[in-house]
Amino acid sequence: MKIKVLQTIRQGQIGGGERHVLDLVKGMDKSIYEPVVLSFTDGQMIQELKESGIEVHVIYTEKAFDRSVWPKVTEFAKDKGFHIIHAHGTRACSNSYKTARDLNLPLLYTVHGWSFHPGQNPIVRNLRKFFEGRLIAKTAATLFVSNENQATGIKEFKPKKARVVKNGVDLSRFRLDVVSEVRSELNIPADIFLIGYICRITLQKDPFTLIEAMAIAAKANPSLHLLMVGDGDLKQEALSKIAALKISDRITFTSFRIDIPQVLKALDVYCLPSLWEGLPIGVLEAMAMSLPAIATPVGGTSELIAQGENGYLIPEKNPQKLAERILELSMNKPLCEKMGKRSRQIIENEFSIANCVAGVTAVYQEVLKA
Repeated sequence: MKIKVLQTIRQGQIGGGERHVLDLVKGMDKSIYEPVVLSFTDGQMIQELKESGIEVHVIYTEKAFDRSVWPKVTEFAKDKGFHIIHAHGTRACSNSYKTARDLNLPLLYTVHGWSFHPGQNPIVRNLRKFFEGRLIAKTAATLFVSNENQATGIKEFKPKKARVVKNGVDLSRFRLDVVSEVRSELNIPADIFLIGYICRITLQKDPFTLIEAMAIAAKANPSLHLLMVGDGDLKQEALSKIAALKISDRITFTSFRIDIPQVLKALDVYCLPSLWEGLPIGVLEAMAMSLPAIATPVGGTSELIAQGENGYLIPEKNPQKLAERILELSMNKPLCEKMGKRSRQIIENEFSIANCVAGVTAVYQEVLKA
């Protein structure tokens, strides 16, 4: 009999956690496991799962601890006869844990970065820590995508079982021989040094530091261009900032795209000045396409970038330092290429999706035997 695993995820739009779920369920041995995905909103992930032959359902809510959906989740899970519930992220776990308890199923919780972080209002931060602690107390095992996230979890909550299973990349998607028409499509000249930022346009990803860095760097190097790919609640504010700094001709903004390998192929360097992270899949995917990365040392990002080897780590909210590193790479193409090759080697050696799937399913076997 196959092991039926319910994967719950907060949304159907594709971000880092959603990409992790997509690659995880696709990579599972279907002769042993039967994964089913439950998302709490609709989006591109739903369609991609259906096209891959993975069963997927939507029970709508955008709230954590939404009591109105708990009976629906329980009824759904009871009808399907699952053996394990695996929740990804705080919202999904908060709307799955009662079902696991009511049906006496082991609950696994993957922390894709903590819901609390520095800079939050202390009341909000403490409330989120309280609720994270409540969730972790109800899990059979807590999985962390980075060593840093695990260290925080052990210090704050002392989970029963704490395991690090780092995100992986499906290298069959990120082929180095992929053909990209992105520059010509977006009217970006071939000889321009192109910086990429591919993520949700939110406070976490700090688009403003990158925009300010671009304004600084563009004064020193007229052949720089920034491609920003994504949507989010700060997008309009980001566009206003670009206009105020008078660098609209140096930045191309485009909405979320599904052809990420082709977009990355068009870039020279990838930047992610986040304020907090789990283990950013955007950086992993950029590395898989042989790009150097410039990012902040938050969460597990410092576990991906070796300073000066495959990219640079820069302080948070420091547009001057980010601009300096962009300029350094833009003026040294051989260094850029050397770092990019090292990025690809790191992904091949340490961050394959096969390693990720093996790590997760090993925990499944562990909790089922407990």
